[in-house]
Order: sequence, then structure tokens, then C-alpha cells
Amino acid sequence: MLDIDLPYKYTPREYQRDFCNATSRFKRIMTVWHRRAGKDLSYISMLVPQMMKRVGLYFYVFPTAKQGKKVIWNGIDGNGMKFIDHIPTGLLARNRLGRTKVNHQEMSLELVNGSILNVIGSDNYDDTLIGTNPVGLIFSEYSLQKPEVWDYCRPILRENGGWAWFNFTPRGKNFAYNLLKRAQAMPDRWFTQVLSIDDTGVMTKADVQQEIAEGMTEARAEQEFYCSFNAEEGGLIYGREMNSMWSAKRICNLDYDPSLPLYTCWDLGVADMMCIVFFQLSGNRIHVIDFYADTGRGLKYYHDEELKRREKERSYKYTEHFAPHDIKQRDMMIQDEAGNAMTRLDGASAFGLDFTRVRRVASVWDRIDVTRGLFLRIYIDAKLEKLIDALSSYKRRLNEALSTPVNEVYDATPLHDWASHPADAFGTMADVIKQGLCGGANARNEVIREVFHRQAAAERRNGGYNPLAL
Repeated sequence: MLDIDLPYKYTPREYQRDFCNATSRFKRIMTVWHRRAGKDLSYISMLVPQMMKRVGLYFYVFPTAKQGKKVIWNGIDGNGMKFIDHIPTGLLARNRLGRTKVNHQEMSLELVNGSILNVIGSDNYDDTLIGTNPVGLIFSEYSLQKPEVWDYCRPILRENGGWAWFNFTPRGKNFAYNLLKRAQAMPDRWFTQVLSIDDTGVMTKADVQQEIAEGMTEARAEQEFYCSFNAEEGGLIYGREMNSMWSAKRICNLDYDPSLPLYTCWDLGVADMMCIVFFQLSGNRIHVIDFYADTGRGLKYYHDEELKRREKERSYKYTEHFAPHDIKQRDMMIQDEAGNAMTRLDGASAFGLDFTRVRRVASVWDRIDVTRGLFLRIYIDAKLEKLIDALSSYKRRLNEALSTPVNEVYDATPLHDWASHPADAFGTMADVIKQGLCGGANARNEVIREVFHRQAAAERRNGGYNPLAL
């Protein structure tokens, strides 16, 4: 009989005790603790008693598997002990040769009672989670993960009586913030806790000022050490704009207005996400009233199932559909009667989905700048959580080679992830408005005048002015 005290070689700090006690009382836990508060050390330590209590499959989920390897599999706590060693060797199952059942390459292990732990990344959940039946899930740095992973796992845990724990530091008012607010409204079902350095005493204000003196921005310090959801984290592209939308209550309840034209803007994808933004113009306001995203479907599906369904259920009457410039690409899977490859534009038109092609912009940052310039006019229906989450999470790519724990450095390139596709469809909407493709003749004339004056000014600089050149 094994005689091992659990949790193993872990004595919780005073502020961590409530979490530790909650693990035996709640199936849903969310802790928002400041940086260096010991989130993952507490979670891995309290995981082991759960694995011994119930035989099953457990996942420790990070934004990426690489991050999971760095933090849990190879990470070392402040006492020089590996995080993974808080799972005592005596509880590890062994094969016939007496070797422990630990797979370092796949970051998985098995306990003597048959429970299995896998450390994975949510960026690759299709290959690691789908088709499994986990009874326990830990989401670490949840605010940086794919939000649909929880949507996928939630019904599984509801059916098998499993549990889920979430930890993170804020990254703006994105999906993690929204889940926290919902969880706080259900104290009988969720244990929630938000702790800044003022609550734990682990660090002092002088320590934070020292971090700032060494290169950390004040906004990042507010986020990391005071758990501020309003701080403008450096990598977020629309962080300031989304905070402003929340403050000005431009994320609100909106309905379809049948008296106004209805437009759709698309970001095309098959393996990647296909996204559709539905919007109307009400005076100077831009009302985003609907959003849809899916993968693996053809254009005909979106026309026959999604657009038509909204016509029937919500009485939508579409004025115009807009697609980015690449809809003119030829597609070998779309053929005419003679077997010749057609463009996506022609293929869509063949079954009644007629697109207006949006002119290509010089760069993604031109589109971002145009979008930023329109934010004060934009109102988004509060029910469109996936779109709101994506815009709140859209960020530049982290340069890991140049970044330090104190100062994160970001590349100029936006990160291509789950948030980038909805953001691109949203950006296409901004291009449509900027190019005067909707809103009637007045909007189009404004754009024509702007192009005229810009070209005329250029010609004057070059010594000649010919208004007929337009």
C-alpha cells in the first residue's frame, strides 16, 4: 500500500488555500491571479488527488504544446523542483520492464490506477481532444487560447460529470473576460477568484515600479500585476478600440432593420475559417447585426443553408454581398459545362450568390488603419460573442527571439490564428465603406472626389494637371 501525502511537496500559500479547498467542492473553477502568483504550481499539485480519486483521462491545456512543454513538462518552481515532479514517482504506472509509463515526446503519463494525463496545446485540439472523453481539464493562460475548445469540451464534461479549471491573466475584455463574468453570476456552480498583488502580498508596488524601470510598460504592468482588463496590452491590434466600444456602450443590443439595406462581407476559407459579417448603415452609424463562421464548407452551403435560413427565420433581404479580391482566383474544383476551371466569383454566381469584388489594399496594415478610423461609428450586437472575442484577441505575432520576461517584442505581422479570419472579414467591411461600395450614390461620390483630389495633387507635384486623367 502506497503511503504518499497528496498534494505532493506542495504547501499552499494563504491566498491559495481557497482554490485548494474549492477543488473538492466545485466542478468549475476560474482563477485570475497576477503574474508570479503560482498558478500552475497550484494547479498541477491539486490535479494529482483528482486523478487518484477518479480513473479517467485528463488534459492540461495551454495555448500551444510548446508553451506546455516550457511551463509544465520542463518548468521548475521557485524551490528548484520540476513542476512535473509534483506527481510523485511512486504513483506512476510501470511497464513489464519496470519503466515508468511516461512519454516525454508526447508529454503524457499514466498513474498506477490507470488515470492518464496529457499536456497539449489548444491550437491543435483537432488532433488531441476530438474523439476523447476527458473527465478533467485544466486551461492554463485561457485568455490566449482558442475559445471554441471549451465549447467543444463542455458537453462532454456535462455528460460524464467531469470538471474544468481555468487560470489566466487578463488580455483585454475578450472571451475569457466574458466567461469570468458569467461564472461570477453563478457562485453556486463556479468558484471564481481575482487576485492582484494587493491581495497576495507576493510583490510590492516598489517591485512593480522596478519592472517598469527595467522596460515593462505601465499598461502591461497593470495587466500582469493588477489584473486589469482595461489595460492596452502591447500586442493587441484593436485593444484600445474595443475598450472604447465597451466604455461607450457601442457593444449593445441591435436588431435587423428591414427599412435599411443589408450587406454581407466575407473572408474566404475552406481549411481556414470562412467568416461572414452582416451589417447595415443607419445614418453615420455602422450596425454589425450578425456574424457567422465555419470551416470545411463550400460557398453553395453558405448560400443555401446560412443565407437562405436567415431570409426565412429573420426576414433578411440582402442588398449586396462583398468578397475580397482573391474571389477572382480560378479554382480547379469549380468547372463550367465544358470542364474549364472557373473563378470562385463565377462559381458562386452560377448558383445565385453574386459578389461584388472589393479592391485589394496595399497591405494588411492599410486595412487595419482604415478599420481603426471607422471604430467610432461602429456598433456591434452584443450577442455576436465570437466576433467580439476575435476583435478583442486579434494581435501581432510575438517575436520569441527578441522578447524577455520583462519586455515582449512583437513583429509587424499580425498573428495568423483563429481571431485573424473574423478580423479580416470585419476589415473587408471597413474597405467596402472606405471605397464607397455601399450607402448609395453619396458615399460613392465622396470616394470619387477623394481619389480625384489625391490624383490631382500628385499631378500638380509632377508639373502637370489633367483632370480628365481620371
